[in-house]
Amino acid sequence: MANEENKPPPLASLVIPQVGGLRQTDDPWEPFHLLDPDGVVVPAVSEYLKDLQAAGRRAATQRSYGMDLLRWFRFLWAIGVPWNQATRIEARDFSRWLQIADKPVRPHWRSRDRDDPPSPPIAAAGPATPNAVTGKPARGRAYGAATRAHSESVLRHFYEFHLEVGTGPMVNPFPLTRDRANGRPGAHRNPMDPPEDHRSGLFRPRLVRRVPRNIPDDRFNELFAGLSCHRDRALVAFWISTGVRAAELLGATRGARLFLAGRARSAGDPTGVEGLSEEEVSAFLLAEASRGLSSKSLQGRVAELRSLLRFLYLQALIATPLGEGVPPVPGWKDTAVPRRLAATEVQALLDSCDRATVTGKRDLAVLLLLARMGLRAAEVAGLELESFHWRVGELVVRGKGGRCDQMPLPGEVGEAVAAYLVEARPRVESRTVFLTLVAPPRPMTHTTVGQMVWRQCRIAGLEPVRAHRLRHALATELLSQGVRLPEIAQMLRQRDLATTAIYAKVDYPALRGLALPWLVVR
Repeated sequence: MANEENKPPPLASLVIPQVGGLRQTDDPWEPFHLLDPDGVVVPAVSEYLKDLQAAGRRAATQRSYGMDLLRWFRFLWAIGVPWNQATRIEARDFSRWLQIADKPVRPHWRSRDRDDPPSPPIAAAGPATPNAVTGKPARGRAYGAATRAHSESVLRHFYEFHLEVGTGPMVNPFPLTRDRANGRPGAHRNPMDPPEDHRSGLFRPRLVRRVPRNIPDDRFNELFAGLSCHRDRALVAFWISTGVRAAELLGATRGARLFLAGRARSAGDPTGVEGLSEEEVSAFLLAEASRGLSSKSLQGRVAELRSLLRFLYLQALIATPLGEGVPPVPGWKDTAVPRRLAATEVQALLDSCDRATVTGKRDLAVLLLLARMGLRAAEVAGLELESFHWRVGELVVRGKGGRCDQMPLPGEVGEAVAAYLVEARPRVESRTVFLTLVAPPRPMTHTTVGQMVWRQCRIAGLEPVRAHRLRHALATELLSQGVRLPEIAQMLRQRDLATTAIYAKVDYPALRGLALPWLVVR
């Protein structure tokens, strides 16, 4: 009888009170607090959010995780189960509740300061009508698959954290799928193939790939007719006729301006379009090639010119589709050999830093991070004071795609960074490690890091190079010392071994053994 009395209510009649909340604070050390129904901070969530902050997650990410945790804690409060006693049964029921139950009705953010009633949920009968202009589907009553998948990942990670520190239940209530739990994912994967995604939880829903949305022709004609100036109409028409992205559109307009301005000066036509011929297009490309542009730059110029000529043809400004006759620029993938920087040159670059000055101490610390650890310029510029774990000798690096890696900190690098922090770094509130030395001190960017390397090469009497060349120099030096490619990939934090395989081109002693003997006809 006692078990029957303590049994939670069925999901069909379960009501989740909107109690507790996620409160934003003005404290940078704890940006958000999860409050229980009595307004008391939940310590388990606070400790987890601190761990996220230490891993470099932004405040917006902490808020997103906190909202998922608030939804889970409200469910547990409604059924009367403590968070550290939750089992797979509660996790299963919570996943079912997210899939079937209606979302709570909240006032829209535009009407929070007004007394307008919250918008009613969409009726469940019949499919929701998508937007007639954008094709975006209307809001549904239940939580979307992406929301449920994100919630499952957050809650699984939350319990993994408490399992590691010993404050949670004995078993994670949000386990991985059975096939992954019983084996090692990717155990027999070809290292030359791209890595697969194994983020699959037992209660994680399948996400359907979205179909790209478009605008009907009649709606687009209304939009185009409503534009008030020629500039906007030209941009939209250029965008639609070429299919380029917004960032690519800016580059295409720069190339178009260069071509049309030159022809307007030579032909005396204010627009540069009148009487355009194939010979003039080819002459422009030959002139660009004679300037010494690289093959990549010429390929970009050809793409910009094709976009312009297609736009002019579709707008009936020229009678011939000249864009189809623009010659391509030959270029093959992975044909270039990584430029080497000898170890003696790297050491000469490091020795050129004046350790007695403030600038020299900062530049030496930056160069050692680039040359000894293979960090990218953007990764060095993004380092914060919390990135260095001095007691354990580790460095947390935030790389491409938001990836966080923990790397061992060499003694030479750690001593140089410590000397800069103690003796040379300006005393400011910024948490960024490397700052500019011209008042007012500002965080260095990847551009200023590259400029510093270029300037220091001139001081050392070397050919100026960019910061990324030091990363290549580290890889080639490790390869010459007999280090295998998988280990170099781990050092450079490259997920795909094919990216690291380009350094095999500079392993000349090993390549000589693969060369076939030259055939001599007698």
